[in-house]
Amino acid sequence: MLLGFHNYHHTFPWDYSASELGPADVFNPGTAFIEFFQWLGWAWDLKKASPRLIAARLGSTGNPEEYLDVRRKLNSRAEWLGGLFTITQPLMAILAIKVVFSNQSVLQFFGNTSATK
Repeated sequence: MLLGFHNYHHTFPWDYSASELGPADVFNPGTAFIEFFQWLGWAWDLKKASPRLIAARLGSTGNPEEYLDVRRKLNSRAEWLGGLFTITQPLMAILAIKVVFSNQSVLQFFGNTSATK
């Protein structure tokens, strides 16, 4: 998660994705975003490294056993839940600070006008 696939970007700089794994496999919101716009027709000519090219590169400079272990351990739901939890933490902290310093109850802050101070 986060910078886990950073080397992929340097190995295949022309590949629009952050890894050889798709957004359904790992927390990869950037690739999901780009593929959504491709589906809309707003992005085109996206380049992706073929599995054969990735395997060739892995065989010459990588550690195939480690790669296979990572692929076996992937759980896409857990990866996405963990990723979403991680990126929402700063937002939750900001929201909590705003509620605390707004001199309003939580219900008033979220628009429930029937709540009293």
